[in-house]
Order: sequence, then structure tokens, then C-alpha cells
Amino acid sequence: PPNANPAEVMLDLVNQDFTDTGAVRALLDEWSRRASPRPTPPPGRMPPAARRAGFMSQLAMLCRRHARLTVRAPLLYASRAILNAGTMVFFGCFYLDARNPVQAQVLNKA
Repeated sequence: PPNANPAEVMLDLVNQDFTDTGAVRALLDEWSRRASPRPTPPPGRMPPAARRAGFMSQLAMLCRRHARLTVRAPLLYASRAILNAGTMVFFGCFYLDARNPVQAQVLNKA
């Protein structure tokens, strides 16, 4: 049909459940009649909680992952180091004159 969604047309052709509500209700009723009841756990105590990894083992794992990342992508860290050095030089240029203890722009309040 013109101006129709092709996916919806295909669903209508191959699956009659979406068009006839009576068939859908019959299917759901039959499903709920045949479905087995949901299993319930036996009453009792909860199992003990799983033991968590300690701080040092977590730190060791993070260091191993970071070392592997550094070995796999050394250019990433080299470019970061170069960019950091360039940024430090850029901002350091603003503070070159900060070593001068003369503050002529400060007004005398005496």
C-alpha cells in the first residue's frame, strides 16, 4: 500500500497476531493455562556474600591493566607528555614577570 511502513506491512503478512485481537487474547489465555508455576526458593538462610577483592589486589590489577595499555599504545602517552609540556610552557610565560617583587599597580593605602 502507498504511504505505509514496509516493516509493518511485512509483519501483517507473516504474523496475524498483530492484527486480530481475539487471536492474541486466545494465545495469551492458552499460554497462562499451560505455563508452569514460578519456582519459589526453599525457606532458609541466605547464602554468604561473595568475598570481595582487597585494596592491594584491586590496585595491582589496575596497574597491570594500565601497563598493558601503555605498551599497546605508546604514542598516546608520548603525545600527552608533549602536550602537557607545551601547556606548561604556555602558562609559564604568563608568570615570568611574577618573580619581580615590584608591584607598581598596587595603590598605596597609607
